[in-house]
This record gives sequence, C-alpha cells and structure tokens, in this order.
Amino acid sequence: MTTTLLRHEFRRTRGPLGLLTAIAAAFTLAGTLVMLPNWPLAPLGAPLASIAVFGLLPVALLALAVDYWRSAYGRGGYLTQTLPIRGSRIYGVRLVYGFLVVLAGLVVSLLLAAPPALVVARRQAPEGVGAFEYLRTAASEVTGLLSPAGWVLLVLALTFGTWMYLVQYYFAATAGSSGRLASLGAAGPFVVWFALYVVFQVLVFVAVVAVPLGIDVRAGDPQFVSVDYWAAMTSGAQNAPMPAGFIPVLLVLTLVLAWWTGRAWNRRLSLR
Repeated sequence: MTTTLLRHEFRRTRGPLGLLTAIAAAFTLAGTLVMLPNWPLAPLGAPLASIAVFGLLPVALLALAVDYWRSAYGRGGYLTQTLPIRGSRIYGVRLVYGFLVVLAGLVVSLLLAAPPALVVARRQAPEGVGAFEYLRTAASEVTGLLSPAGWVLLVLALTFGTWMYLVQYYFAATAGSSGRLASLGAAGPFVVWFALYVVFQVLVFVAVVAVPLGIDVRAGDPQFVSVDYWAAMTSGAQNAPMPAGFIPVLLVLTLVLAWWTGRAWNRRLSLR
C-alpha cells in the first residue's frame, strides 16, 4: 500500500514539479548563454542562473505544500479521505515522498549549476588550462576541506534541514485548516506559518545563547568546541564556529510538528 501511495503522490505532483524543473533549466540555460559572449549584459548571466539553481528546491517545496493543502483540505480531500487507510499513514507517505523530492531537487540543482560553473571556470582558468580541468581542481580543493565522513554529515544535514521546512509547511496547512482558522481559507495556513516562524526564531536564539557549544572543522572532521555565543555577539567577535545548541531544538520541534499533524489526520481532519 505504501508503494501505491507513493506512486499516487508522484502522479499527482509530477506535472507541477516537472514544469518547475523545466523553468529552472530554461533560466539556467538563458543565464549561461548570456554569460558566454563578452558584452555588457554578460554580468547578468550569473545572477539569472543562480536564481534558477538555488530557487528550484524552495519553490518545489512550496508547490508540494500547496498541493498538500488542496488535496487534503480542498475538494481533492474528499477523495483522499475515502481511502481505507489511516490518515497518519497517508501523511507519513507524503513526508517520505517529500524527502525523496528534496534529494532529487538537490541532485538536479547540482546538475543545473554545472553549465554556468564551466563558463566561469573558462574565464578564470589560467592560459593553457581547460575549463573542465580548472573546475575539477577547484572542486578537489573544496572537497579536501572535509573528510568523507564530514561530507556525509554535511549532505545529511542539508537534506534533513531542507526537509524540515516541508514538515513546517504541512503543519501550517493542517493547523490553518482546522477550527476557527478554517474560515480564513488560504490565509489560515499563512497565519500559522508566520506564528510558527516567530516561535522557531525565538527558540533557536535562546538555544544558541543557552548552550555554549559550537561545531568547528579540524583536520577535515567536525568537532564540538566550547563557545560563549552571548559574549561573542555582544563583543562583535567574528568567525565564531557554527552553533550546535539549536540542532536538538529543531529536531524536537520537527518531531512534535510531525506527531501533531499525523494525529490531526486521524482525529480532526476537516474539509472545505
């Protein structure tokens, strides 16, 4: 049944996601072509391509959130709720599908970044050095900054960190379509998301200040180090290691939001 639900998710969302991918590819191609000749508009090529590369995944997540809201709480919800499956399982499959979309989006974004990166490499490469060779050398220097285990942790952190936004969007759509907020229509999820954003920012700030731990890279591996972030912020210190205190806060909040949303699917689902 899980496979069937995943297949249904793919069939329902492949149109919008495919269209977004095509648009991002077109923008990337246009930006790359603008960068090729030495003419006044060439500097606009890199920003144009960057918008497509870095904007594809965030827009795709928003598209999934809109589809989630429509298919769960709009007219499509009547069909969804006729399935002889617990609502929490349907929701869980949607989270799994969203995670797969995040992975695919990261890969596609990396592929889209290759053409403009080659153009930039061709301009920056020394005489006699090809663009591909120069880009490969630069990539080797970057990958050498972390050990293989460090890169695995970084990719996992990036993937899960991006996926957490989808959990927040789904929670906002569910809470914003329940109770009195349901009367607000599409504004209900937005109100919940904004309130959730404020709560996240406050809790993350408190966690960073309260937990004097940071993550520093030493010999290619991330390590925990002691850092007084309140003193660093008040003294204007620069180059402080990345805070670690907010990580468990984000994990716990994400689990709570996922649990609440799954519970709402089983108990308090209301349709417009």
